[in-house]
Amino acid sequence: GNYVVVWRSDHLHAQGDIFGQRYDAGGNPVGGEFRVNASTTGGQSAPAVAMDAAGDFVVMWQSQNGDGSGIGIVGRRFDASGVAQGGDFVVNSATAGDQSTPEVAMDDAGDFVAVWHTHDAAATQVDTVWARQFAADGLPAAADFFVSDPAYGADGPAVAMRPGGDF
Repeated sequence: GNYVVVWRSDHLHAQGDIFGQRYDAGGNPVGGEFRVNASTTGGQSAPAVAMDAAGDFVVMWQSQNGDGSGIGIVGRRFDASGVAQGGDFVVNSATAGDQSTPEVAMDDAGDFVAVWHTHDAAATQVDTVWARQFAADGLPAAADFFVSDPAYGADGPAVAMRPGGDF
């Protein structure tokens, strides 16, 4: 019944940071608010969060220059007590165009999948939805892949995951 809420705020950094707050099953805050993103280069926005059965969680967001080329998707893992498990990591490996509006889902074991929207104005002028799977330790379990048919436009990704890892 514990949960985490994440949001974008500009109270520390004018271009925006991602913050979080943990809560117990009764809706009471656990600890204080914390900044999720380690890097403050460029603006951070559009956060999404997912939690496993043990209370470990991962946060994804879009970051200006997060992947070294326009807007990229960045993530960071935390244990159940809210301690960061490493620094920020880039989710998308394909960096053409802008990656935005991430969503994330996590299974009971902590494996997770991220989905996001890509707009590649220079190449195709087509909007697509991509995904990438990760193991519980945060290492990629697969390469990025198209979810939507690249011959047609797509937007507004969402994802859910079953306890066994199907999504």
